[in-house]
Amino acid sequence: MFPRQITPELMQAMKSVRFIAQHIKDADKDNEIVEDWKFASMVLDRFFLWVFTLSCIGGTLGIIFQSPSLYDMRSPIDREIEGRGK
Repeated sequence: MFPRQITPELMQAMKSVRFIAQHIKDADKDNEIVEDWKFASMVLDRFFLWVFTLSCIGGTLGIIFQSPSLYDMRSPIDREIEGRGK
């Protein structure tokens, strides 16, 4: 009923199926590597966002706290000049 030997066409078809299966496995491995790199880049992106945010806040606070009006209790010079003219 069925032939007992494998024909060359059947061998070629089996070889092609194996090739396709191996190609899909390799593509899956490549996709895993790509996804790992995407995750690593998201982690680094979030880390550098926090570094940038904290450095901006620190720089802003540093500039504000260096302002002489915060710790110098003398009256401003324009008020002194106005007071002399009257």
